[in-house]
Formats: sequence, structure tokens, C-alpha cells
Amino acid sequence: LKYPQMFRAADVMLLNKVDLAPHVAFDTEQCKEMARRVNPGITIFEVSATSGAGMAAWYAWLAEQVGIKSENIVVVENGQIVELTDGKMTLGDRIPGDYVFVHGESIGDIDHDVMKEREQLARSGIVIIDLSVDKVTGRLVHEPEVLTRGFLSPEDAERIIPEVRRRVMKVVETDGLDSEKDIASDVKSYLHDQTKRK
Repeated sequence: LKYPQMFRAADVMLLNKVDLAPHVAFDTEQCKEMARRVNPGITIFEVSATSGAGMAAWYAWLAEQVGIKSENIVVVENGQIVELTDGKMTLGDRIPGDYVFVHGESIGDIDHDVMKEREQLARSGIVIIDLSVDKVTGRLVHEPEVLTRGFLSPEDAERIIPEVRRRVMKVVETDGLDSEKDIASDVKSYLHDQTKRK
């Protein structure tokens, strides 16, 4: 363990991002074993903020820590019925359910692939290049417009966007508009060099 004193003094250990464990070289069981070597009484929760795995048990533990009696704590999933009768709490059947997405005037018509794409855009941002080309000559009518949302800070945009515009103009003037893949490749490469982001 890198910080044995920290684990020795801790009451609880959150082993986060367990949804990534199958995809990385990390031995969850060995990690827990090492923590218990220095602190046999440590309580360990394996959680994922992304998928929600383990979070309910963690919340229940927190509730106990602030003085709520265990008989007054119930861990439920979405759709789980909790019945309160004569001061007692019992779990009923689970009602099947799922998330319902509302988009404009439509309700529930958005599939999960669309939502994943939107989450990706929200995390990574977007860069759009708008070109106006003369049909006859194939030349640019004016300089390309480069828009970015959530990808570059204003300071970086001032420095990077003029170079993106210059590179796009060079590719179009050299190879014409048929070089759409070349434009995308050149811009992606430059942006990655400058920001280390994909």
C-alpha cells in the first residue's frame, strides 16, 4: 500500500470506478486484502458513480453513521415499493420501469445510443468547420468559420482557431473540396497536438 497510515486510520474505504475494473490491470481482491492487512476492521464499499453500483449500500452506511437506526434504513432500486404501515417499513414488489427521456414535444422516443452521443458531446465538446465553396471554381468564397463549444477555453481558442482556419484553407486550395477526409485528419491531428485531447 502506498499510504498505509491512511488505511490504518480509516473506518471505511470506497473502492471507486469498479465498472472499469474488467478493462484495466487492477486486482480488486488484492487491493482489499492489502487494506485489511493494515486495518482488519475497515469497511469496504465497491462503488461506481457512473453505473450506480454499490452506491445504495454506501448511502445506507452513511445514514447509520449520522444516527439513523438500521431498522429505519432501507436500500431500494428504482421501482421498488416501500410500504409504511403503523410505523413499520416493509418492501413490496418491484414495479418494472426504465428512464423516460423528454425531448422537445416527444416523450420517450430518444434511444440510449442518442443519449450516449449527447453525453459524449457534453464531456468532450465539439468543433465545427463551416465552408462556403464556389460551385464553378471550387474555391473558397470566404475564410472557413470555425466554431467550438466545450472543447477549447477562450484563451486557447484565440491561439488555436486561426491556425485551424489556415490549415483548412491550405488543404482546400491544394486538393479541393474532395479532400474532406484530409481536412478532418489534419485538423484532428493539430488539435490533438495542441490540446492532447481527441
